[in-house]
Amino acid sequence: GEEVKEWKDKLDEVEERLENEVLEWQSKFEKESNHAEELKSEKEDLVAEIDGLKEDSETAARSYEAAINELKSRLDSMQKDSHEDLNALEEERDDLRRRCRDLE
Repeated sequence: GEEVKEWKDKLDEVEERLENEVLEWQSKFEKESNHAEELKSEKEDLVAEIDGLKEDSETAARSYEAAINELKSRLDSMQKDSHEDLNALEEERDDLRRRCRDLE
């Protein structure tokens, strides 16, 4: 009877240690799972932020492109106007030269 009691006590002790170890592993697993969830959430936030920045930069690029095209258009128009002015001045000069020649 005494030997059986000793074995039973040892068995209880082993079961208790095993139970404690299982609880410890469960606790570690939960912590790791929580950490993994936090990391996943941080990753999703970063991806959203990157997408937002990408959208902002694409919008900025489009508005810069529009501004550049507007400036090119204005420059072309100014160049055309100055060519027309220059042609008008050359015609006026030629006309004045003819008149001077006629007067001579």
